[in-house]
Amino acid sequence: MEVMLRKATFVLMLVPAALFAQSPAGVELKAMDRSADPCSDFYRYACGGWMNANPVPADQSSWSRFQELAERNRLVLQNILENAASPSGQKTAIDKQLGDYYASCMDERDRTPGTRADSAVARQDR
Repeated sequence: MEVMLRKATFVLMLVPAALFAQSPAGVELKAMDRSADPCSDFYRYACGGWMNANPVPADQSSWSRFQELAERNRLVLQNILENAASPSGQKTAIDKQLGDYYASCMDERDRTPGTRADSAVARQDR
């Protein structure tokens, strides 16, 4: 479990670095809205380009760069876990454990007592 947390933490640290590595100056000029007056609305000036290019998704009440980053991190982690859970390829013992743990949490079979799936699960648990 500790190794899994270290691996996930490492990935979470890499994603922001990769995102911000796109702009060597540290300022993403496309995110700015230079038509806005920075003295009256600095936020619109600094982030207006990004806000125009990234409208609030229908399932969200608000949307910001931090929410976008969190969503990207969730997708990266989900991809890592799904790859670890897939039956194909050579895997290290840690990847196999990680994949097995993830797959067990994502098991969506019907476990209603008396169903065929329930008896199959019971056989696996022996």
